[in-house]
Amino acid sequence: MREASWDAIIGAVCCALLMAIAFGWQRATLRNHKTSVQTESWEHVRKQYPVPGGFAQAAEVPEAVFQAIVRANPFSPSRRQPPPGPTTSSQTPQATSPQFVYKGRVLMGTKQRAILEDVRNKKTYFAQLGQEVAGFRVLDIAENRVVLSDLQTRKELVIPLSTKAAP
Repeated sequence: MREASWDAIIGAVCCALLMAIAFGWQRATLRNHKTSVQTESWEHVRKQYPVPGGFAQAAEVPEAVFQAIVRANPFSPSRRQPPPGPTTSSQTPQATSPQFVYKGRVLMGTKQRAILEDVRNKKTYFAQLGQEVAGFRVLDIAENRVVLSDLQTRKELVIPLSTKAAP
């Protein structure tokens, strides 16, 4: 037991000695290393690399153009929609009902999804049972047909599987 206590004392003394040496070395290097502050002016850089005249002053942008740039938010979901313009009674927008084509189905374990393409809007939907797609609810998905229900009129629409020869 006595030997263990002497080993601990010797280890502590060695660690203390190493720390004292490290602090002395650090103090000596900081004392000998003096940082020099750059006092040279940057005039020679300006003479060697002059700023082009076009960048000296910012171009003045008219207020209307500036406001249009600020309003053109690239992250807005309505960014690609045409701006609302004046509409007359003859230009009332008509809701186009979708024209679906059943392209096939995808089986994922016990779940199945129908691949429906809206020909008028050129959108493809991967719909599952009970899901709403462009104002219709999917009632049934079979290998050769899909049954949809119009949410407004509750009328059923049966869409047969399209053949590869069909456009």
